[in-house]
Amino acid sequence: MAGFGAAVAWVLGAGCTVEAVDLEGKKCPCADGYYCDSTSGKCVAGDKPSGGTGGTDGGGTGGTGGSGGVAGSGGAAGSGGVAGAGGAAGGGGSGATGGTGGTGGTGGTGGTGGTGGTGGTGGCLSTQKLCSGACVSKYSTTYGCSSTTSCSPCPAPPSGTNSQASCTGTGPVCGLSCTSTNFGNCDGEFGNGCEKALNTSDPAHCGKCSRTCSMANASSTACSGSSCAPTCNAGWGNCNESSKLVPDDGCESNLNTDSSDCGACGNVCSSQGGLVSKFSCFSGACGCSTTAQCEASNGLSGVSCNTTSHLCVCAGTTCKLGEACIKSGPDAVCSCNGGAACSTGSLCCPGAGCVNPLTNLDNCGGCGRKCGAGKSCSNGQCV
Repeated sequence: MAGFGAAVAWVLGAGCTVEAVDLEGKKCPCADGYYCDSTSGKCVAGDKPSGGTGGTDGGGTGGTGGSGGVAGSGGAAGSGGVAGAGGAAGGGGSGATGGTGGTGGTGGTGGTGGTGGTGGTGGCLSTQKLCSGACVSKYSTTYGCSSTTSCSPCPAPPSGTNSQASCTGTGPVCGLSCTSTNFGNCDGEFGNGCEKALNTSDPAHCGKCSRTCSMANASSTACSGSSCAPTCNAGWGNCNESSKLVPDDGCESNLNTDSSDCGACGNVCSSQGGLVSKFSCFSGACGCSTTAQCEASNGLSGVSCNTTSHLCVCAGTTCKLGEACIKSGPDAVCSCNGGAACSTGSLCCPGAGCVNPLTNLDNCGGCGRKCGAGKSCSNGQCV
């Protein structure tokens, strides 16, 4: 035994060199510098990790469980004794319990709506102006019409001048207006109002200011009842008695040739009696110039026009002025306005029929020649 102990002592006391052994991935138990992974049961280099940290309160995720402790190393064998068993591996640490989620905050209350501003005061209309805080008409003489510098009344023209204060023009401005259509402010003066009589005497202001009566085809002229009254030359007529709103044209109608005023104003050479064509005007009397003006229907036989006398000829019979041909049985006969022919000395006038031109007031000396009030027709003349 003494020899065995000496041998052992030699072995233990001798200086031995032990090479390092890699235990990574080896089964547990493990040497120092390694720990036992409780999940795989194998050695892992490094220090054993501590247990997972608990989740943060407010709904945090639970901590990961800690790995089991490394198994204890076996106790060294006592002299002649049996080696002690290794300690059991420590259990893994429990994961921390997650915290309770925090409660959401209460929603804020909406702010109160602001109050709308007060509406502004509307201005006056374009036809008004402001006077003493009120809108008044620009066409009121009481407030000076459209004056921008005054709301005082317009001045009144002198009394007895046929006029009154008024708002005039496009402004309008203070002015005057005539109180009668028979007077006009022809000189444009305010001080004498409407000084001119328009219906009596002045042919330079007849019916309205500056309306002059024309002397065309007239020997003289006058203003009467706001109308021009010219004395026409022979063969001319004042048939277009112009309104006082338009210029006068004097004696404008040629009574010898105008088929609308033939021989007298308003005597129209028409197709009386159903004539195919209207008569023309020759020397103040309606007559024919073509056969068509003499026949009541096309193709009537025995009809012609004497182009010298301008009288119609019906089956050889020469008609009187104004007569035309109509069919009576197989023949063409003279007719006045579709009726019988006129007797000797009578005149056929459109619309009037057969008249005596020597005495007829409306056809004195010719169709349409009317005698005025208080006059008579004698021997074809108004007297």
